[in-house]
Amino acid sequence: MIKSRHVRVAVVIILGMVAQMGFAQVQYVLRPLGVGSAGRGMKVGLNNLGQVAGQPTGALTFAWIWENGTLIHLGALGAGEGSSAADINDLGEVVGSSTFLAGNTTGHAFYYANGVMHDLTVISGLSVAQNSVASINSNSVAVGFAIGSDPFINGKPGLIWNIDPADPSNNTSVVAFPTLAKPLAVNDAGDVAGATLQFEEALVREDSSLLYELGQLPGSTFWGSWARDISVSRVVAGGGRMTQFTTHAARWDKAGGVYQISDLHPAITNLYPTAHSSDALAINEQEQIVGWFGIGGLADTAVMWDSTNDVVTLYDHLVDAQGWTDLQHAYDINERGQILVSGRTAAVQDELALLIPIPIPHLSIAPTSPPAGTVDILIAPTAPNLVYRMRSTTHPSAWNWYGPPLSAMHTSLVVRVTNEVPVRIYRCEVNLP
Repeated sequence: MIKSRHVRVAVVIILGMVAQMGFAQVQYVLRPLGVGSAGRGMKVGLNNLGQVAGQPTGALTFAWIWENGTLIHLGALGAGEGSSAADINDLGEVVGSSTFLAGNTTGHAFYYANGVMHDLTVISGLSVAQNSVASINSNSVAVGFAIGSDPFINGKPGLIWNIDPADPSNNTSVVAFPTLAKPLAVNDAGDVAGATLQFEEALVREDSSLLYELGQLPGSTFWGSWARDISVSRVVAGGGRMTQFTTHAARWDKAGGVYQISDLHPAITNLYPTAHSSDALAINEQEQIVGWFGIGGLADTAVMWDSTNDVVTLYDHLVDAQGWTDLQHAYDINERGQILVSGRTAAVQDELALLIPIPIPHLSIAPTSPPAGTVDILIAPTAPNLVYRMRSTTHPSAWNWYGPPLSAMHTSLVVRVTNEVPVRIYRCEVNLP
């Protein structure tokens, strides 16, 4: 469930007007993390507490956790010289991959909790040569994959760890399976989303038993699809190939025991006809899906699809861009509606940021009796730096601004509305800074 920070607005209506408060569209406050981004495929995760974990970039060497402006470096296994995090759950548990010997680039899956990194590579008494964890849920169930020819793998690279936080190094309850070779996400119900080894087809494994093949995008001319995330309600976000060189974001909804695919790209081409590719990277329980789209020769653009598959470009919903010139990728979204994105700063650096949603209160103002001429409405906000604007619901595309933005020196604002049509209803939007 999304938790919103409400802004209270006291309203005095003159001349027999009444007002009702509601919430509509959302704007976002940009919170830079001070960590560089790594493009479309960056390994990074966001939990419902607003904590972020990810792979090192730039001068960073180790996996890290960001929390409220503080960056914590997680180190590496043994004498390893590098590590990379892929996900973090609401318990603050982090998973990923780490080297374990000096001068050795082989990665071992790790589980990090309470300041300690644990090696998940020893499975049922056997040491798997190389493996990595991609996702962890709130029940400490993690999924990933292995590389190598060890007896435990034996053609079954997909792995599920049922981690015991009290004894995380005891990995006897690991499940391996051949078909879902690239598990990419696990939800809190234990459903796993991913793809075959070479991303030929998206797959979902329900309840640790039932396997569903999700098929290909309608009209595709090149084989390939993948499931990157799955909600508890079993809505899947991912994508697929339309041609050898283009991809489309997609979602799957389960109906009648079958996962039905929807192409999310047409919503983008309706706005940007030259957009050639897109991908969906994450979904929350409100069925908000985040990802990106690309136009040839230009930087990618971070987007969000809502439950009706309508799309918005996130940069256009920033309250203050803080000098950032774009937002390129939306990697993750939590149940509070916070979105983890990458973009370009004023210093032309590609960095990560957290978008914090702020709902816009709406004041729907309707005359109880049609007033003649002009109506004055006094609006007294409880917070400074608010901007008010009015529009008629009978002409929703025609915006009219009344008065300057409020500052700390203002305690109220009088807006003047001319009632040109007796039954016209006016709405006042409050845009936060």
